[in-house]
Amino acid sequence: MTTSSSLLPASQVLAEVDALFDRLEPVRAGLPAGERLALVRLARRVRSRADALASLVTAEAEKSHAAEKAAGAPMASWLGTGETLSRREAAGAVRQARALGEHPAVGDAAVAGKLGAGQVRAITGLLDGLAPQLDSGQVAQAEELLVGWAAELDAEQLSRSAGKVLAAVAPAKAAETMEARLQREAEAAHRQRSLRFFFEGASGRFDGSLPR
Repeated sequence: MTTSSSLLPASQVLAEVDALFDRLEPVRAGLPAGERLALVRLARRVRSRADALASLVTAEAEKSHAAEKAAGAPMASWLGTGETLSRREAAGAVRQARALGEHPAVGDAAVAGKLGAGQVRAITGLLDGLAPQLDSGQVAQAEELLVGWAAELDAEQLSRSAGKVLAAVAPAKAAETMEARLQREAEAAHRQRSLRFFFEGASGRFDGSLPR
């Protein structure tokens, strides 16, 4: 178990990881199939954790206005000056960082390697969509639930979990939402009602759509 006394600052961890990449052996010929697959899995895990940490430190820098104070420019502009990024890429990186920074439980889980990048986007997008319907306590509860569900649900499944989340953290709101959906469906069925009839030889045929 990692203790607080053995934890290292993000700057030191990232510097050491960066230095280790300089020592990377480029030749990987002769690896057994199982080891190759394990290497793929590990590399993807490390990438996800690094991406999550990059987003968190970016969000923290933006929140503290570090770019404006040190460079006199917005965060997205500062990113573009030091990297070969388009304006759209830089703005997208800041948006992604901001979304993760607003959900600390998701950020912690992502850095810990418990969430993939797709799951992070699905959870933050869902939480942002549900936020207007929930209070701060319910949002926090929803966040914890989704992080837990991510052990079994992929990004697509998580993005479709709004009803399940509402049922768990705001049952009355979930019932209200269901009632509104049924009302919309009934109204749509009423608008789309139709009746057609035509003759084929000696037969008359009918085709239509009526509300249930």
